[in-house]
Amino acid sequence: MATKQKSATKKHGNQRDRRDVAALATRVQLGAMHMERCLAIRSPQVPKLSEKVQVQINIEAAVEENPEGKRRLSYLLTLGLRLVGTESNQPAVFIEAAFRALYQVKEGDKGKLPQSIVTAFGRVACLPMIWPYWREFAQSMSARMGVQPITLNAFDAGKMGAWQDEKLSRLVKKKN
Repeated sequence: MATKQKSATKKHGNQRDRRDVAALATRVQLGAMHMERCLAIRSPQVPKLSEKVQVQINIEAAVEENPEGKRRLSYLLTLGLRLVGTESNQPAVFIEAAFRALYQVKEGDKGKLPQSIVTAFGRVACLPMIWPYWREFAQSMSARMGVQPITLNAFDAGKMGAWQDEKLSRLVKKKN
């Protein structure tokens, strides 16, 4: 009985979070998006890659205010992937990119911006927006590194559960 109640509470909380995130989306507008930094490392020998792909995602969210009192949401999304070679458990390929997304809070909006909702908005709105750029970067960079191009699936929040970052490893296509 306690498990069902706990699960019902979690579901209700997610629905409330989704409503709050949807409400926040009406209060902001994308101002800018760009890549801030990137890194790609490959082992000295052309590695034979196993199917062990690790996807890492980190989202930093902040509310910023300029001297004129204008507010914006600032997100730094760092996405990385590691491919492990078949001969060792050490990463044979490591690719990482950090993207910045800035959302302007609409003029005259003085409403509260709870950190939990700002962070959830980053997962729900920013991550799907940036994913195609990350996907292209990972694929072209792996090809330039002389390894089999890494193909990430298109972002589908409905299938992978955008509220749980640890499920993102499902977004890597399996090679035959």
